[in-house]
Amino acid sequence: MSSWATMVTRANTRANLRDLTTNQVHAVVDMLCLVIYADNRMSALEQIEFEDTLLELDWTQSKEQIVRARINTASSPARYANSREARLELVSKAVKLLGQTVDDQNEGIFGLIASMAFSDLVLHRREKELLNYIADALNIASERAVAIQSQFA
Repeated sequence: MSSWATMVTRANTRANLRDLTTNQVHAVVDMLCLVIYADNRMSALEQIEFEDTLLELDWTQSKEQIVRARINTASSPARYANSREARLELVSKAVKLLGQTVDDQNEGIFGLIASMAFSDLVLHRREKELLNYIADALNIASERAVAIQSQFA
């Protein structure tokens, strides 16, 4: 099995995220935070690994301050989104913030998020629910979303 950092790096190489605006970076970080806290099993060490790995990706290196600030801002709402409705509302807000993207960017973003969901090698119920909702919100067909997820399962 691959480590989470390896999966994220693999997902990142397929993504077309270098030209994301600040708001789009915020949206991606918001969704990543939501997924990492979905199973209520985020340890302090995992938080550090998440932040360090995210900051090593080619599209975040030049935006370190933006990413760090957004992780701090997005972590609390994600951590305390205990109801399905609260989680779906956060995804809706993130997708609205993401704005106009092209299909390959949406698939790249979804791949990055899916790799996060599989980081502990188990797809929890809440993570699966979020992935389904995120794929739908990003206009990714169900079959394509399953194909992207299968790269990390």
